[in-house]
Formats: sequence, structure tokens, C-alpha cells
Amino acid sequence: MKLSDIKELKDFDLHVQQVQEATSVVSNESPVDKEKRIAELKKDYAKFFTYYLPHYCTNERTKELTPPAKFHVKAAHQLASSNIIEIILNWFRGAAKSTHADIGFPLFLWVLGELRCMVLVGQNATKAKLLLSALKAEFQGNQRLKADFGDQVNFGNWGEGEFVLRDNTAFFSLGLGESPRGIRNRQNRPDYIVCDDIDTKEMSKNPSRTKETADWVLEDLMGCYGTFAERFVLANNRIAKTTILGHLKTKLKNCIYSRVVAFTGNFKSSWPERFSSDYWRRKYNKSTKRAFHREYLDDIIEEGTIFQEKWIKYDKVPKLQEMDAIVTYCDPSWKDKKSNDFKAIRMWGKKGKMLYLLKSFVRQCSIKLMVQWWYDLYDELPEDVVVEHKMEASFMQDTILDEFTEEGESRGYQLPITGDFRKKPDKEQRIEGMSPFYERGFAVWDERLKNDPDTEEGKEQLIAFEKGSNAPDDAPDADEGAINILQKRGRALKTQPSLGFKKKTKRW
Repeated sequence: MKLSDIKELKDFDLHVQQVQEATSVVSNESPVDKEKRIAELKKDYAKFFTYYLPHYCTNERTKELTPPAKFHVKAAHQLASSNIIEIILNWFRGAAKSTHADIGFPLFLWVLGELRCMVLVGQNATKAKLLLSALKAEFQGNQRLKADFGDQVNFGNWGEGEFVLRDNTAFFSLGLGESPRGIRNRQNRPDYIVCDDIDTKEMSKNPSRTKETADWVLEDLMGCYGTFAERFVLANNRIAKTTILGHLKTKLKNCIYSRVVAFTGNFKSSWPERFSSDYWRRKYNKSTKRAFHREYLDDIIEEGTIFQEKWIKYDKVPKLQEMDAIVTYCDPSWKDKKSNDFKAIRMWGKKGKMLYLLKSFVRQCSIKLMVQWWYDLYDELPEDVVVEHKMEASFMQDTILDEFTEEGESRGYQLPITGDFRKKPDKEQRIEGMSPFYERGFAVWDERLKNDPDTEEGKEQLIAFEKGSNAPDDAPDADEGAINILQKRGRALKTQPSLGFKKKTKRW
């Protein structure tokens, strides 16, 4: 079950029924065993959450019961250990931020006797009511909570957007920017405030509005605390460079900043009980890189910061025989580098002041497949066309060259690759240096490459390129290597570099 299952308030009764069905109770438990079990659950949030909220622990793909992640448990115990605490949960999309911040954490605090008045803030009043209704459904339908702590439904104070338990614990919802003044139940003012997913793309485009809203949280919202406790949780992944989250992180000097990305190197999952490495690998390969990095890796890439999509032009290109020079450049990526590296081969031609992208290979694959593609490309080249084949000298090592040698022996010739021994300046500076060629219309991509998956991946990497980003940049790096050589040549090569020859049967 997901918290988002309650799409409208009219779905509430159905949700209550689902909660009731998922929380059956063992009837033959002795009072002593019951007391002992409850005491154990109070000590361990993972066990607490799994027992009282099993419907939020079911893996939708495997249907197995999966426990909360370590970062869920850590945050819960941090909240329980201090009555004055501020936590920002910058967790990846799908990390169950809302489920724990809106349901799990407050229930845990309530059971521990650490909650008297909660305020849940959403993007607007309607969303806030929907979010709070999921917690309300637990008190109304959860059989395990009722069996252990009594029926808390108080129909006299059981409305939409706010409700009060029989033990006098109160819960309120609030839309972002609404006045929190006067929120209390009898003598109890808010002691647990959670802001859930209050950052929006629209608001992030307006820095002054973002700052104003952050000030509202700091001054108006957090100014309504009572004397019992002051616990604050912001559940929101960072969706832009200018956000409420960013402002609050800066202003709340003593806040706990919990940052969790979907996976680390080699797709090592941060929540392996729920998401496997293979799951993230598949999702990453199928996703738009800019969006994926933003939502799952906390890496904000602003589209068109350096290269704008409108600058990439597809058109007919001159014949290969008419080019002044042609270079194929390879960036094979290290085997032990970050898991999202791509192997890139880009063939560029130059005629006059114009630069033309002619062929593209941009994939996450084995060295062997990359080598085979490069040999196939070489076989397709007309015999009267001279192409220089280049690879950065640092990659010209035995482990990679062995693949070329083995493929060459099977084909009867060796691919004429030479090393690029240039002492390269900073990569970001080099790649950014290509932007004038695109902006001024001097870089054109062969129209036959349009909609080609390898070319589209290279395009995505170019547009996403930004200083400091962790997004893949192997295609732009290969582009820069080829273009740098072409700019230095400025004329057609007179002889074809080779380590061997093979009669070609295919034509360009």
C-alpha cells in the first residue's frame, strides 16, 4: 500500500477497510506476553513499523514483507530521543518520506507518550487533508493499534483536516501559507510539525517567493509551538537549486540533514530490502538522465545551462570525400569508475568552418561490444576516405588493447588507433569550450542520426552537462576530443594511419 492510495477524501472509507483487513490480531496472547511484546516494539522502530503498519511494508513487485530502511529507523529514533529537534529528510523519490514522516513517526511518538498535538502542512489545504486522512485511517481501522492501546475514535471531534483522539491528542492539517495562529487543543499547542512535499517546480522558479515561504515556516509555523516539545520534520527531496528546503537547511543551524540517494557506486541500493541493484540499473537506463538525477540522486541539472537543445541542428551533411578531415574519437571509460559511465565513440568531420557529427555510439556496455562496433564502422568506410581513429592515451593499456587485438585477429587486420597524448586541461572547461560552435550554428548533426538511441543519449548528456554535476558526460568528452583534433588539422589528411589493411566490401 502507498500513502498516495488515498487520492480523494471519498476513498477514505475504502482505505480504512484495507487497513483493518491488513492488521489482524493474535487472540491467544497472554497479558504478560502482550506487555512484553509492546515493550520490545517501543524500543525498535523497525519492528514497531512492521508490526503496526504491515500494509506499508509490502513490496509491490515481490509481495513480500520488507522492513523499513536503516535511514528510516535512524530518523525515528533521533526524533524520539530529543524533544527539541529539526530534521530535513532529503530522501530520493520512492523512499517513503511521507509514509514515515506523516504516519510512522507520529504513531511511534504517540505510543511513546511523546505526542500531544501534531500539525501536518501540505502544498495546499486539500493535499494536507488527504495526507492527514491516512493517519486518521490508522486510528479508525488499525486493529493492532486498537488491541494494544484502545479504540481512540472520538466521533465528536473526528472531522476532515483535523481530529482529536479520546486521550486528547490532536491532529491538524494546514495548507502552505495558511495562518497557524490559534492552533491548539485545550492547553496543548503543536509539538510535532511536519511539512510534506511543499517544494514545487513552479515555486522554485521564483526565488523571492521561495524565500518568503521559507520565512513563513521559520516564523509563523514554528512560532506556534507549545512548551511540551518542538519537533520539526521537512520531508522533501531537492527538486531545484532554489528551494524551501535549501533556505531551511541554511537557516536551521542545528538541524539534522538526512540526505539519502537511491544508490551509490555500482548501483548499490540504499534500501536493498525494497529496491535491488538490478531494479535501479534498469530504471536508470530507461529514464531521462536530468529527471533521474534530480529525483533519485540529489543532483540538480538545469536544462540548457551551457548547451541548449535548440542549438542542436540536424541537417544533411557533405559526402565523406568532401570533408577536410574526419576523426573518430573514443572515450571507453574505466571499468572501476562510477557505475553510470558510458562508453562513447563519436565520429566528426570538418569542412571549412563547419563541424559535422557523422556517427555515434554511446552505451553502457562491455569493452568487447564497443570494439566490435568500432571495427564495423571501419569496415563501412569507403576506401577513398581517410579517417583518423583516436583514443585518449591513458586508455591505451593492455586490458583494453587486448580486446582490439583479439577482434583484429578474427577479422584479419588491426584497427588503426593512435593515442591522443594531449595534456588536457580541466574537463568541464574543455567541454564548455564547445558551446560557441553550437550557439553560432557551426556544429551540425547528420539528419540520419535523428531518433537513433545512441545519438539521443549523447544529446541528453550534452544538454545535461553542467559544472559540478555527476551526470554522465562521456559523449561530450569524446566530442571535444574529436573537435579539438579537427580544429588543429584544418585540412584533409594526406595519408591513412594504419597498423594493417583489409579490403572493404561494404559501402558508406
